[in-house]
Amino acid sequence: MENLYQIDNNSFKTLFDRYYAGLVVYAMEFSLRKDEAEDIVQDIFVALWRKRASLFPDGIKTYLYRTTHHRCLNYLSHLKVRTNYQERILKEGKPVNALDTDCYVESELREYVETIVAKLPVQRRKVFVMNYLEDMSVAEIAQKLAISPKTVYAHLELARKFFRSHISREEF
Repeated sequence: MENLYQIDNNSFKTLFDRYYAGLVVYAMEFSLRKDEAEDIVQDIFVALWRKRASLFPDGIKTYLYRTTHHRCLNYLSHLKVRTNYQERILKEGKPVNALDTDCYVESELREYVETIVAKLPVQRRKVFVMNYLEDMSVAEIAQKLAISPKTVYAHLELARKFFRSHISREEF
């Protein structure tokens, strides 16, 4: 089976042209503006190009839509944190410049994510960190931890459910 690493720029452009517009429309279904959806989808294709050595063309459409789905959820989660912080600042009436606000929101979001990650079981935490923070593919994680790719997928799915339940339950 030929992997994506062996695909040249023209083939990758064909892949981009085939899926880009549909992925942008799908991302906009998450109530995102067009420019936000385009940014997310472009980031996905950049990541795909970087990870192409460990990905295979079978199921690429599923991979792209699943990745778009998760990136949109992450983006919306980040927006929720930012909005709640800005509302809190407005209620307290403290003037803050935009740069300070962005730095604080990013710091607060990072702390919040680290708190949730720390609550994950050890193996699930390892898989989550390797995939989302170290940008490792499922195949790389499976090989490094000596577990099957299906086990990696199961850990990632359970971690995502855990995050969703905490994000929807907790107020930032």
